[in-house]
Amino acid sequence: MNSRPTSHGGVLLILLLVFSIVILSGLAFLIQSAAANYGTVRAKERSWQARLWAESAIEDAAARLLADPYWRAYGSDTSRILSEELPEGARYEARVTETHAPDRLVVEATGFSEGARFSVQQEVRLRMPFLFTLLAVKDIRLAGNAVVEGNADAGGEMTVFDQARITASARAGKSFNGAKENVSGGVTEGISADGSFDFAKVFAAVLLEKPRRIMGGGLTNMAMADTSIWIDGSADARGILIRGGCILVAGDLRIRGPFEVEGLKNRVALIVDGDLTIEEGGSLRATGPVVVRDAFTSFGRCVIQGSVFAKSIDAGAGFYLRADPELARAAIPGFSRTVKLGRYCEASSDP
Repeated sequence: MNSRPTSHGGVLLILLLVFSIVILSGLAFLIQSAAANYGTVRAKERSWQARLWAESAIEDAAARLLADPYWRAYGSDTSRILSEELPEGARYEARVTETHAPDRLVVEATGFSEGARFSVQQEVRLRMPFLFTLLAVKDIRLAGNAVVEGNADAGGEMTVFDQARITASARAGKSFNGAKENVSGGVTEGISADGSFDFAKVFAAVLLEKPRRIMGGGLTNMAMADTSIWIDGSADARGILIRGGCILVAGDLRIRGPFEVEGLKNRVALIVDGDLTIEEGGSLRATGPVVVRDAFTSFGRCVIQGSVFAKSIDAGAGFYLRADPELARAAIPGFSRTVKLGRYCEASSDP
């Protein structure tokens, strides 16, 4: 009489056990799947964080280069010059590799996040005219025993012959003519600097410093200290000496005798709104940048510690130009400085 209820109870117990096993198996599967998905998501998150840190290293390096373009020289191929420890065990590091030109670099950066690693490479272009000692919007011609101790860049053609030499790199936007062996740092054709300058802006910046105004014409035997002068109009000059100031010429300047200007630190020494010509028998000695709107031509003796910027440059025997590396770090009124990030390349990625 009681066997049937007992049988029903057993069946129910078995079914309950089966359902429990199915439910537990399902829960175990869901937990395992969730754990696997979580692991995948976390791996992707770590990889993404590593990528963000690598890109942060690029931005950090760009900011440092803007402050000091020679910062790249403080490391080596085996020693990364940038390494930052970050919260939660993350970090990034980077180094800068030089290319064929002083204003074009490659930043190699790597980010790390909880075991994940992501590396990138990015081109960096520095718009800093003073990375170049000799800079022409159009052509440069060096002859005789002319010497440029630094980098030279011509937007058009560059010609170097006779015993003329450039001790660093040279770039020509169009072509290079002459003796490439006279260029110690090598020659690049078809590329010019991203370092052009706005002459009107530079001229206006010098005028804001309120130089003493002098009418142009024939200028002789003039010596001043701790002052700048504005020659209003073209001038033929000889016997000029300015120390601790700038000479601004609102026209052409023809130097027929001794002419010396010692500029202030991080300021333009001589700026000419026209052509600058150093005649045979004339001599120019300058400390600081020399900026010419049109043609710079030297037939006489020329010794400059700084840089020369002009539309075109023609210099022969007696021309000696030596770079001032500090100019590249200086904020000189009228000259803009920027760092532009170029082509981007993902080098490697580890989960």
